[in-house]
Amino acid sequence: MDKTLTNSISRVKQPSHRRGFTLVEMLVALCVLAIFSVGLASVFFSGMKLYKKVSGDTQGTLELETFSRDLRQTWTMSAIKFSGNSSRVEFPAVLNYRVAKVIYEYDPLNKQFICRWIDYRDILNHKEEYEQKVLFSAAGVEFSYFVFERDSGAYTWTDEWEKEGNIPLAVKIKAVIKDRTLERVIFIPAARTAK
Repeated sequence: MDKTLTNSISRVKQPSHRRGFTLVEMLVALCVLAIFSVGLASVFFSGMKLYKKVSGDTQGTLELETFSRDLRQTWTMSAIKFSGNSSRVEFPAVLNYRVAKVIYEYDPLNKQFICRWIDYRDILNHKEEYEQKVLFSAAGVEFSYFVFERDSGAYTWTDEWEKEGNIPLAVKIKAVIKDRTLERVIFIPAARTAK
């Protein structure tokens, strides 16, 4: 046979060593990919856990801030009295640029914290149609009122407020939402010591 023909046949029969990946290279690549995937998945699932925790923790927080804002706006008004007990507080406030009677209360049957309000002009027109909004579900909500007792000369917390023409120095709200307790003390700027 011709020497050139033999060389060309031998070149065809010899496989090239650089055409594909070896089994070891494939296994190494798969291991690196698996480690990277596990790391990425753990970061993703940790982020989801954190998101669920944070979004669950905010339930009630924004609503309590709204309650605090409304309560800080209250003042002494003869037509709308400030009154309250351990499950309900009502007071005058400004809502949407209008004077309104606002009631925050806990409904123990439905386990809901509710805000109800009525415009002052509707009160003057003898309409008793309150608008209502459920703020959040709760296992319990309690109010207490910070007052100055002239007899004893001390500041104390009480469960009821019915003093004519006056408002308490502060209101404490304690709400049990799911497995945690939120507590806020809201000082009222328009308050003064009892007469």
